[in-house]
Amino acid sequence: MVTRTDIINALIQQFGYSSYLEIGVGNGQNYEAITIPHKEGVDPGGEEDWDGRITYKMTSDEFFAAHGGKRYDLIFIDGLHHAEYVERDILNALKSINEGGIIVCHDLNPGTELMQRVPRETAGWTGDCWRAWIKIRAERPELPMFVLEPDYGVGVIYPAGQPISCEARLDHTMPFLEFVRKKQQLLPLVTVDDLWLRLGCLAVADYEVPNWVANLATLPDAARPFLVYCPVDHADFVTDLLSEERNFDVAFNDYTGNSEPIPGAEWFFSEKGHKWPCAARNLPKIPVKYQAYAFWDNDIEISVPDLNQLFNIGTSLGLQLYQASLTHESIAIHPRFKTQPGSLVRATDFVEIMMPVFSREGLEACGHTFTDSESGYGLDNVWPMYVDRLGVVDAIQAKHLRPINSGGWKLENGLTAGDEVAIVIDKHRKILGL
Repeated sequence: MVTRTDIINALIQQFGYSSYLEIGVGNGQNYEAITIPHKEGVDPGGEEDWDGRITYKMTSDEFFAAHGGKRYDLIFIDGLHHAEYVERDILNALKSINEGGIIVCHDLNPGTELMQRVPRETAGWTGDCWRAWIKIRAERPELPMFVLEPDYGVGVIYPAGQPISCEARLDHTMPFLEFVRKKQQLLPLVTVDDLWLRLGCLAVADYEVPNWVANLATLPDAARPFLVYCPVDHADFVTDLLSEERNFDVAFNDYTGNSEPIPGAEWFFSEKGHKWPCAARNLPKIPVKYQAYAFWDNDIEISVPDLNQLFNIGTSLGLQLYQASLTHESIAIHPRFKTQPGSLVRATDFVEIMMPVFSREGLEACGHTFTDSESGYGLDNVWPMYVDRLGVVDAIQAKHLRPINSGGWKLENGLTAGDEVAIVIDKHRKILGL
């Protein structure tokens, strides 16, 4: 069973933290097990004599009033489990955390109504910490906040990360039974793998985490190990992809046949025609072997940091074919690709042709299909016949800007894009004997 101590120590090792503050030392069991160069504890003390281990024998309110200028890499909140005190501890901790630091909170997922009653009525007691958590989520939507289910709920606040949206009503006064029904979204609850994805870490490729830190997958050290291939007819906003902070090279193809290059792109082609047949002709001209390849339509809007992270997530999980989720205002044929609140990465049996990302292995398995459809329609139906690790990354969102009307286009081969779907599927079913 994963415990709060496991999580804290794994975070310390993963990020190389050196300073730790624990609010609510209690019997000292967790505090003693934390491995870090410098740690301090705050607790008013009780029946047991912890004077030798409690750095500051006082309440957390007294500590922050007297020592508010101190800063820590990781702050663990496990003090008085009343919502109003937990709220104050979190807000004070946010003022005392170093840049890139993390706040961890305990007892946010009570198992029964009795466990969360205030004042305390039972030995196993979480208090109503969950109410403080939901209140802060409502008032500070920019904060990335999520909760692991084990050990009665271990909450993580990572100010440097990406927030998680919530479509449920974030009302900290709701009855406990309503909280139970909606806590998956309200907290939200995440898995161990989800935790590392939200923190920008790398998860184990086979989804098993026998040792959280030692077995984390690593990416190659090469600068820009990824490639974005994008068809263009003018510079458009795709030139935003040329930011220096990118971890990918860029290949533009002007599908009108115009030979004017776009400054800053590593590769530029002027192959006239549709996206996928042109890609099949242009890719052999690129001698570099990348770890992953994104084929991006020029009406898909995404920030460079998000695209960087999309590559990192897909590669670290060993996905062969994946895509970002779509913002809720995006124009979409397939609503299932719109972002699902509380989800980080989910399996899929289909990835859209407008913005797929292939691993090198996935591209080698599917690249031979690119010339089978002039429009590209039907290709996304056959790719799952050749690869089996497909995903939608809800942690990363892209926006599709323009209406989709290509299905009725009359192509040079006399077919419509819609006609090509059945032809392409039938061809590859025969090839594979399906």
